[in-house]
Amino acid sequence: LYDGLSYLLNPPLVMVEQSTAQAFSTSGTAATVEYQTVLADTYAGFSTSTYLYTVPVAGTYQVEFGVFWAGNATGNRYARLLQSGSASRMLIGNVAPGSTSPACCRVAGKVSCAVGDTLGVQAVQYSGGSLSALASGGYNSFLSAHFIHA
Repeated sequence: LYDGLSYLLNPPLVMVEQSTAQAFSTSGTAATVEYQTVLADTYAGFSTSTYLYTVPVAGTYQVEFGVFWAGNATGNRYARLLQSGSASRMLIGNVAPGSTSPACCRVAGKVSCAVGDTLGVQAVQYSGGSLSALASGGYNSFLSAHFIHA
């Protein structure tokens, strides 16, 4: 049970981003996106060692994440939400190859969460070599989640 007025005035909110580029191998094995910078975290639920947000109150959350990939003309790139270790079938996105410019795999949606659920992002790419998620020049991969409804 929670105090509704507290959550109305100060709802759970987390906003994190990458501050260091992260290399993803071409093995096709998904890896957790590593967020080093906490921009906002109203209930101290984000861990910079596991890169997961622990949900402080049950309800519906608006979740948005984006992975900015370095430019590469081959292989698809994917990003998906993990909820308590399981890949979400609802929040998954991909970016097709075809450019040497950075490309963002950005996804947003609503997720029903229980107290203690964890939220994180996994990414995978198939370029034929190592490819980085960017973390500079305004191309910072990010995750945000905020409580919208009990």
